[in-house]
Amino acid sequence: MTRLSDRRLKNLAFAAPLVAYLTVGYWLEVRNGFILGDALSRVSAAQSVLFSRDPHLAAIGFIFTPLTAMVQVPIIALSPVWPALAERAFSATVMSALFMAGAVVQVLSMGIDRGLPRWYTVTIAALFAVHPMIVFYGANGMSEAPFVFFMTWAVRRLIMWMVDDDVHHLIAAGGIAMGLAYLTRYDALACVAAAGSVVAVTTYLRAPRPPRVRRAVLDLIIISGPGVAAFIGWAIASWLITGEAFAQFTSEYGNKAILEQSGATGPGLLGGLSFAAACILLLAPMLVPLGAWAGFVRWRRPRWSMLIPPVAIFGSALAFQSATYALGGTFGFLRFYIIAVPFAATLALLAVPDGRFVPAIRPGRNAQPVPTVPTTRYRGGYRAAAAAIALCVLVAGWGMSLPRYAPQEFALGAVLHPEPESIDPVIEREERIARTFS
Repeated sequence: MTRLSDRRLKNLAFAAPLVAYLTVGYWLEVRNGFILGDALSRVSAAQSVLFSRDPHLAAIGFIFTPLTAMVQVPIIALSPVWPALAERAFSATVMSALFMAGAVVQVLSMGIDRGLPRWYTVTIAALFAVHPMIVFYGANGMSEAPFVFFMTWAVRRLIMWMVDDDVHHLIAAGGIAMGLAYLTRYDALACVAAAGSVVAVTTYLRAPRPPRVRRAVLDLIIISGPGVAAFIGWAIASWLITGEAFAQFTSEYGNKAILEQSGATGPGLLGGLSFAAACILLLAPMLVPLGAWAGFVRWRRPRWSMLIPPVAIFGSALAFQSATYALGGTFGFLRFYIIAVPFAATLALLAVPDGRFVPAIRPGRNAQPVPTVPTTRYRGGYRAAAAAIALCVLVAGWGMSLPRYAPQEFALGAVLHPEPESIDPVIEREERIARTFS
């Protein structure tokens, strides 16, 4: 049997999840009318750009960042041919399915880049692809899918930059992924800051002689400059058109204003952080053990620094969401912690021995030599790490059924096993929440 080339394997890893997520999205939204409000609002924004009484680009709105709606504009243009693209928000499903399938490819590529055994790389990527939260948010048109894609892409390229010092990785991670990530979700700004800190400090420490500071500043600009430019540019555009630079935080339609109008009280610092920790554990219960094992086997070994990018970038996203909720600035939704899923998958890929690395396009002056000794303390652990990710998949499926932590995902029960005649209070609550999405 002919072995698939890496390129064909990546194409398959994109196409198979894409079809699966589109199918799930069609079943949820078109057949069952299960449409989350944020997804529908982005469809409405894209539709306003083309079909409102006064079509113009600024109609896309400034409460949310613009990328998820802008991607849908060409798709919405086809809605006169198939009205479900707009009426059932299926254009949002197309958007999220494309990005989440891309995230699967990035996870797969992390293993291919480092020459890991193919069976192991495919197993981790497949478990990531079928994780219940990844499937749901790859299918429902929310902004989680592009955010996961851009963060996973950035982490993958920075892991390789730690090894080969190839500037192309900084351009891809910073010039493209980080800049577009901010136009997807506001919390990407924390990731931009974390990536900039990691790159600047790393460049400074491994530069053998002056001008160390100049090199560190240059790499900082490459990795964080586009994200900062997106932040400033979006704020200026919003201020010029609406008079508010940060409408999400200052207008009556932002999350904080909605919380105040609803009379909701903040969870308190300790309660908020406890809730966030519980959500992270529900999505990736083996995150900490995987991180501890990866750190143990790589400590004081060549290329141990590959652990820094995922911990810094994924960790900053989780820390930002945890702090924002604890301070009463956002809602207690399980989906805000979805980045824990690619975090765990990345650690699983780093918790095993490196193989033959993909050659760098242009190795930098600080590229690490090909190691002549094992790059980890132990040469095993594949099955244990894969089992840890499989456990995450199972626990997350259960966690999504808990209304305390997953009030939106909980309502899926009304679609998966409808019981409209039941008088069980739990089922009645499922039905009531599901009706708000219909």
